[in-house]
Amino acid sequence: MKRRILVLAVALFMPELLLSSQTFGQNVSPPSNLPAKVLVQTRNIDVSADGSWIDTSHIEIQLLQQSAIGALSHPALTYSEQLQQADVAEAYTLKADKTKVPVAPDAIITQQSPMSARSPLLSDLKQKVIIFPNVEVGDTIVYTTITRTRPQFLGSFIYDLVIPPPLPVDDASFTITIPKSLAPNIEQRAIDVQKKVGNDEIVFTLKYANPTPSLRTPPMVSDFDLAPRASVSTFKDYNELAKAYAVLALPMIAVTPQIQQQADQITAGISDRREQAMKIYDWVAAHIRYIALEFGQGGIVPHSAESVLTNAYGDCKDHAVLFAALLKAKGIESNLVLVNALNTYTIAKVATMAPFDHVVTWLPEFQLYADTTNGTNVPFGYLPNSEYGKPVLHIGDASGALHETPLSRAELSTDTYKLVITMDDEGRIQSESSISATGNFATPLRALGSVLQGDNGSKAAAAILEKTRTPDATGALVAQPLSATIAPYQISASYSTPGVNAALANGQDFVFGDNLNLVPAESAAFFGPVFGAGYNNADPVPCYSGHAIADETLNFPATRHLEKLPSDVDISSGSISYLSHWSQTATSVNVHREFDAHFDKALCSGASLQETISVWAKIKQELATSFAVPRT
Repeated sequence: MKRRILVLAVALFMPELLLSSQTFGQNVSPPSNLPAKVLVQTRNIDVSADGSWIDTSHIEIQLLQQSAIGALSHPALTYSEQLQQADVAEAYTLKADKTKVPVAPDAIITQQSPMSARSPLLSDLKQKVIIFPNVEVGDTIVYTTITRTRPQFLGSFIYDLVIPPPLPVDDASFTITIPKSLAPNIEQRAIDVQKKVGNDEIVFTLKYANPTPSLRTPPMVSDFDLAPRASVSTFKDYNELAKAYAVLALPMIAVTPQIQQQADQITAGISDRREQAMKIYDWVAAHIRYIALEFGQGGIVPHSAESVLTNAYGDCKDHAVLFAALLKAKGIESNLVLVNALNTYTIAKVATMAPFDHVVTWLPEFQLYADTTNGTNVPFGYLPNSEYGKPVLHIGDASGALHETPLSRAELSTDTYKLVITMDDEGRIQSESSISATGNFATPLRALGSVLQGDNGSKAAAAILEKTRTPDATGALVAQPLSATIAPYQISASYSTPGVNAALANGQDFVFGDNLNLVPAESAAFFGPVFGAGYNNADPVPCYSGHAIADETLNFPATRHLEKLPSDVDISSGSISYLSHWSQTATSVNVHREFDAHFDKALCSGASLQETISVWAKIKQELATSFAVPRT
């Protein structure tokens, strides 16, 4: 669903340049260093009364550096083969002396979109690649395209234009002409919009220029949240949009004899309704293979529940429809819900499908959302972290279409790490560790556990130890089976070294560490990228609530002694609290650490973000506390 919306509902500014802007736009500083720039772009969109539209686009891109030639001299026009017709009306290389070198007809090549080739997506997305001839630094590539699009909602029109800020643009102009009878609405951000009302039509003219783009840290949220944007919709509000989508999607939730039989089989012997819902969730997550199928209207319209059950595969819409049908067979009410599963946290003020790219299920009886597309990585009652704290669109909900998923609950998301290192007098060590997690923190652990099943755990441990300072060590990683009912979920690790650890052997400073600890207790994997590296200048940043506990112990022989017990640390600021407590016996040293984060929003930004980053820097200092155990 995500890619179909990007192609048809979210008309990204110069889609052929987006990948290139990822490559060079983020590092733009002075204008003299620009690899390329858009001299002119015009886009005229003429909408018909049935909601179909013709997009005539003209663009002129000057290539200023050699690196831009390889990236931009063969732009691609992406379209849906079943819903769109795309043509290249004109294309030529404009030389510095104003000579035009036309693109030959056989240099416009139609191919499958690499976007689908690089993902588990089967779609009708195609590309017309324009290969420009005789391109040199200083030349300008010029082309005009015409795309005709059938409406996804008959008699309605929705359109979103997003302009990536790093894109260098001298002059861009967009005109959208819509029949007055469709009563269009528009919302804009950082784009100049003029509205002209005629007798039979309304014309929106959008102007944009960004000749000197500046350096920026790659954001942790999408351009839809932050970038210049305009959204147009002929739907009165989101309630009306939800009703239109319900007409297409809800008929697919039908309880047939086959659906009823399967629901009864899954819940045999179970009378508790919540447990029935959980068993159905587990069954769909485990038995319906996720494959994105996006052909024509199938990009937003699910297949029937019975066909999904028969085929045992489907995309997010298909998962949600089958789950809802099986619940309905047991008398449990549910609803389809549109959400963004990636890094977009806002929606337009006018009713468009962007940035909704995913379908989950709402169970009002239990007041919870459910997403079966994550296999057994996300237990019943939880969502992936990226789906918390976001606006959602309920389909066919009498209470209104727009709602918001709750924030993840800190008390339900915990991880507990235990490490025991036993050393001999020579400095050889035996390490035993485990990490277990509950709630949302179990998701990254389950994802890791899915690749460590069976012999893979031993193979992974051997590969990791080979690349660490213990190449001759032997060990194993052991992950619990991926049963959705296991809580908490745990991964254990162990290894021993035939060689010595130099710091321990020589009585030098030693910092607790575990070569097989792939997910540290206080890590971005659990608490979000705000606790990762390299995001100090990104704003806003996703942050997740939860609680982490770590106990680490070093057992040493009687021939050694702890030189000095490190001091305890207690840090508390804003949404974060952290403490460490060190203790010792005659032959051991232990540190107990607790880390707690309670965020009241899905995104950390502004002063709150800076405070979080500052506190995290202090915590990392404490995590690097060292001690020594020299010979007595």
